[in-house]
Amino acid sequence: MAKKKWRLKVRQASTDVPVVWFSHGSLKSGHRLRTDIYEHKETIAGRLRTRRILVSESDGVQYVGENFGEPSVRANALCKHFIGVEDVASGKVRLYPANLITMRPYFAPASTKTSTADTTTTTYREKADALATAFGSKRKRQAVESRQRLKRRRNTNN
Repeated sequence: MAKKKWRLKVRQASTDVPVVWFSHGSLKSGHRLRTDIYEHKETIAGRLRTRRILVSESDGVQYVGENFGEPSVRANALCKHFIGVEDVASGKVRLYPANLITMRPYFAPASTKTSTADTTTTTYREKADALATAFGSKRKRQAVESRQRLKRRRNTNN
């Protein structure tokens, strides 16, 4: 009988090893990323769950990945994943529990502030007239022009 080459032992680590992949490409060989991990532990229905958010930055682009919610890989809930590390000298392979995480680029939301000077100088009627002259039908454009003519006549008479 042949000698066994592989001996498998599953290590029960306190935390799963995050295995990440990027939705928009991959890292260059030898390139390292500084990654911050944020954890929140909670008990749901008697089970301890650890929610993780990974944040890393490369070339000015920030990447965010999480192991829960809609953006996470659904395979985490259906089966367990393991990472095997082989010790070449002894021929043993140790398995560590893994957690698959997809890193997606994060773009900060644009500022929704409008300038106060723009909102105070133009009224609703002026904005509606500007839209009607730019995109309105011929009848609406004529109505705006006649309204502006009447307004000018009133100003010149006063």
